[in-house]
Amino acid sequence: VVDDMGRYAISLVSGHLGGANALAQEIAELLDCQPIITTASDARKIESIDLFAQKHHLVIADMLDVKLITGMMVDGRPIRLDSEIPLTLDYPHLAETNYDGRIYVTSQQRVESDAPCCVLHPKTLHIGLGCRSGKTAKEIMNAITQVFQEENLCLSSIRSIATTEIKQEEPGILETVNRLGAEFRVFTHSQIR
Repeated sequence: VVDDMGRYAISLVSGHLGGANALAQEIAELLDCQPIITTASDARKIESIDLFAQKHHLVIADMLDVKLITGMMVDGRPIRLDSEIPLTLDYPHLAETNYDGRIYVTSQQRVESDAPCCVLHPKTLHIGLGCRSGKTAKEIMNAITQVFQEENLCLSSIRSIATTEIKQEEPGILETVNRLGAEFRVFTHSQIR
């Protein structure tokens, strides 16, 4: 919202993931006026977990958990970041010990934590997939789901599905790739060798 005198560009709803804060900043620059951003993390100049997840293409497992840990961060409480991939969170109270909450960046589906936590899933898993002709997407999804359950892996962490050139037009595989929103990679027999 911009006031009728053009003095303020005000972020009203969905400041972080919806982009309202960024839009208010952009409009304020265009109109040479004051942006009004009232989200608690922005006011304290700390990186919110939802924007951290968006920036690094992480999938949020549970938004309520994110709100809980973000609330701890707003209060300046010590938080531990455990990540399978090298990431940096702009938060001055990160702690290895004596923490009140944890942020996990993991491809694991289930996480056991000694403190309240939120889980963010990176897109880091690649599946090599082959099947007999005529397998349905349901059958393929069932097989993938079974393996992921056995290995405690999260389907949200699937980045790509790869197959051989001989299977690249298999309807069940193509539908599975679409259902999972994964990249599709095709390898030649010589590449596989």
